[in-house]
Amino acid sequence: MPNFSQNTPVSPGGKLSGSVSFPWRLLVLLLAGIAFSPFKLFPSSAQNSNIIKREQELDSIRKRLENDPYDAGLLKNAWLLESGLGNFHKVAEECRRVYPVAVRNADARLAFYASVMAGQSHIALNHADSIPLWLQNAFFWSSKTDDDWAEAALYNMAGIHAIDHEANYVKGISYFINGQRLMENDTSRIYYILTANLALACNFRNDTSGLSYAKVVYPKSVIRHAVSASDGENEAFGHLARFCPHPVSRYAST
Repeated sequence: MPNFSQNTPVSPGGKLSGSVSFPWRLLVLLLAGIAFSPFKLFPSSAQNSNIIKREQELDSIRKRLENDPYDAGLLKNAWLLESGLGNFHKVAEECRRVYPVAVRNADARLAFYASVMAGQSHIALNHADSIPLWLQNAFFWSSKTDDDWAEAALYNMAGIHAIDHEANYVKGISYFINGQRLMENDTSRIYYILTANLALACNFRNDTSGLSYAKVVYPKSVIRHAVSASDGENEAFGHLARFCPHPVSRYAST
């Protein structure tokens, strides 16, 4: 069981502060399809229309939530869209408000989503002190429900935290691998995010095995001179190419 696992979840508290930062750990935000990713290599002419589409989807979900304000699936989708628009403070505040209700109602799925999305938001906002609390809560609720997406996102967050704040690359890489294996039969956005993070972590350790992970991400990216971006793989590759250029360039030349 991961180190963050506890017998009981923790009640969050405190106010939010700080501003959005853009270190490598923000690759976690591609899980939400962040609209203004600084790691995208190929700015898309369709970006504005994508933002409008997200806003329309979000408005529709918010209207549906008026009838059921604690619907786990709707809230998860709303938080993903809000994150994609860069509204991390809003997501973190809403997760903090919803979480106690989920706990009181024994809604494990909602508590899990709130913990994962709050953790992602605090990573984006560089709130290092808040991340362990939400990781602890997320690991607790992961044992109470079955949701591969949320569990994979949790492993990704845990890996980022282990490397970024504990300087423990072995632990971080093990989390990334666990998440990747969980999603190996569902190669969606999160699978490539985990794989790209594995390549980055290996690269930071001067471990050439990162090349094998870069090879997984590279073919899924849009061709380098293309204008439009694919679902998530291009963003993952864009981040990978910027911060892990050597294995990517070696693979690109083969």
